[in-house]
Amino acid sequence: MNNSLEIVHFLTHFQILKGDNMTEVIINEYLQEKALKGIKESTIAAYSYKLESNILPCLSNNINKNTIFSNMAKLKVHQSNSSYTNTVILMNDFLKYLHDNKHIDCLIKVPYPKQIKLRITVLNIEEQALLKEYLISNLNCFTLGILLARYTGIRIGELSAIKYSDIDNNGVLHITKTLQRIKNIDKNVIEKTIICIDTPKSQCSIRDIPIPKFIMTLYHKLPNINQDGYLLTNSNKFIEPRSIERQYKTLLTKAKIEKHKFHILRHTFATEWVRLGFDIKTLSELLGHSSVKITLDRYVHSDIMRTREYMDKIFT
Repeated sequence: MNNSLEIVHFLTHFQILKGDNMTEVIINEYLQEKALKGIKESTIAAYSYKLESNILPCLSNNINKNTIFSNMAKLKVHQSNSSYTNTVILMNDFLKYLHDNKHIDCLIKVPYPKQIKLRITVLNIEEQALLKEYLISNLNCFTLGILLARYTGIRIGELSAIKYSDIDNNGVLHITKTLQRIKNIDKNVIEKTIICIDTPKSQCSIRDIPIPKFIMTLYHKLPNINQDGYLLTNSNKFIEPRSIERQYKTLLTKAKIEKHKFHILRHTFATEWVRLGFDIKTLSELLGHSSVKITLDRYVHSDIMRTREYMDKIFT
């Protein structure tokens, strides 16, 4: 991201701080500080949106603990646990910025919600077989991409950004970019959103993934590969994540599989890896997680059938 980029977003209807124009100025300075620290453009855009839609409505002309806590409690009802946690993180960071820069006298910290471990949804064995059969029987650039996602666990934005040149002659996929639609924070243009192609969400997400041999065999069957083209189209035109999601659901209908979100492919890959007893550190690296703990917390949990098997082995 160009650090000289003017990050200005007018929020004059939220006059929460001293002075008629202070909100606009302070928001701009806060986002500029993030940009100077190397925060990605897509993250800056996400901050801008969340500040406008979630954070500022929870503040008032007289910023105090009771008002903020009350407004945040109302917001919590309308957000998922993970979404609300992210809102609290940003709120606390913004409040600290206000305090450090002497815009407010007292440092206020909103308590984090109790983390709820949600059950991961995955494709069952029958659905996995149906999907694989359909994709192979209807082989094209798009279905090859879906196969790649299913058997490597890549994110939808990463799939969207892959070009054929990202697959080397040894069958290794090099993940170096992600593609997403983000809020346009440039007030001088009409478009409310723009496409952003940037590095993945963390340094750990830049990774090399060996592609299964059966997928490489299918890859070599595709005609007239354009090495400079995007994987899903074999041209210079990409398919953005929300369009991938729509096309994927259409594909599921044709394959006679119950509709589900694309991200379930990633969960299925990870869960199958754990079920087969492969090591977690390698899985964490393949998924691009920033720590093994994230992988453990998300995908390693008790399985009653496996636990029974272990118990029987111990006492026989």
